[in-house]
Amino acid sequence: MVSKEVGKYINTALRCIPSEELEELPRTVYNLPQWHSYEHNIWEYGERIRQILLENSKIQLLDSQIEKIIEIINNPLAKRGRQTFIWLLGKRKYAGLAPRIIDQIYDDDVSLHIFDTVYKMRALGYEKEILDFQERFKPLAAERKKIARYLAGFK
Repeated sequence: MVSKEVGKYINTALRCIPSEELEELPRTVYNLPQWHSYEHNIWEYGERIRQILLENSKIQLLDSQIEKIIEIINNPLAKRGRQTFIWLLGKRKYAGLAPRIIDQIYDDDVSLHIFDTVYKMRALGYEKEILDFQERFKPLAAERKKIARYLAGFK
């Protein structure tokens, strides 16, 4: 039953993604980008799934669900809504999926989330991407420590 609910949220999120790039909304008074309503919706569906998985540790994502999650993560039209879907893969058991999502580290809408997820996966071998991320993003102190730990091979 829970797996059906997860599948329903994934499919609904996929349907929320527009078929073409929409114009950016005006920035806020703090010069932050505003989110389109569909981005909020996608983010919310990912968060609902994340909460389901946190509350039911025995629930496993199905391979078909993982494929759709990767489809969402790699679709730039979903913009910032992808953030919670990226976090769904932040476990060691998903380290083999890192090559399929690492290129999104160059997308400013999700770069921090990709780094965090690859770090949680402990998926080594992406030093170049992590160094590029560090140079572009100028992360906060907590991320700098994680980056140093990653680059040291978690030693």
